[in-house]
Amino acid sequence: MSVSAAPLDKRLPARTSGTPLSTRIFTPAEINRIVDGLLTTDLSNVRNCVLELVFHFVALTETTLFAYVRKQVEISDNLATFTRRLRQYRADGLLASVPQDAIKSVKRAGLPEVQCAHLHAYHLGPVGEEYVKRKGWNGNIPISSVTESSLVHDLICAETMLHMSELWLTHPTSPGVVEVRGPSEVMVWDTEKKTAVIAPDGLLIKRSKEGVFERAFLVEYQNVRALLQVQNKLKKYDVIARLENRWVWDAWGMEAMPYILVVHRQGSTLKHYQEEITGRGEMAARFASIALEDVWAGNLSIKLIK
Repeated sequence: MSVSAAPLDKRLPARTSGTPLSTRIFTPAEINRIVDGLLTTDLSNVRNCVLELVFHFVALTETTLFAYVRKQVEISDNLATFTRRLRQYRADGLLASVPQDAIKSVKRAGLPEVQCAHLHAYHLGPVGEEYVKRKGWNGNIPISSVTESSLVHDLICAETMLHMSELWLTHPTSPGVVEVRGPSEVMVWDTEKKTAVIAPDGLLIKRSKEGVFERAFLVEYQNVRALLQVQNKLKKYDVIARLENRWVWDAWGMEAMPYILVVHRQGSTLKHYQEEITGRGEMAARFASIALEDVWAGNLSIKLIK
């Protein structure tokens, strides 16, 4: 933690407001009983929509969940009503709260304060995970356990991708409708080897307002500056982009390999990509970049990495 002699513009309160949320432990028998009951009368479009969104994106803020559920289901415009519903889902084990330490990390990483005021975010709870498996949404892919660092990464990435799609709707020179797919939807799984062939952080498919396909980006949110991680990603995507592996693109419904869009926090990350790509010469994969701070400043300044 760095310090300065200059006075701070904004100081933390002496104590974070609110009551700490207790975590209920569900036994396997309880989980199965609850899911059995839910599936017997599975009529809630709101619940299904919430759980499917959280499953596909791993973690989302309650304001984002409210916005995107409202796009698909007829619900009240009252956020407080929706928030109470999410609290009940949490009590029932369908959802779990993203820890406050993770929320603090999300704020430090650059998610705007206006987006984070009294921020609450959710991932799947133990009952929600079993519900997803019973519904078959995950196919043959196991649901990975989450850590605090992975929740921070996935929450920032999800909120950033969805914000980009909103910005594209009113882009001054290239408006369009962007389909956003989360990491659970774009992972390509090798059933025989029981491992991921490739696991992007998301996929953005941009079409014109008339529905004509324009371009697609696989998203890689780069929140560390490690050169080895950059080298590994370049190597893996260059293999996937080769013609003999077009079956992978087919899994995404793509006729050509999408660009890989590197969303970076530090300029040194971009420099690593530039130097490594220059040193490798001709590559099958094509990379582009955008700074996280540019996205949240409303600037869709995507540039090719050469």
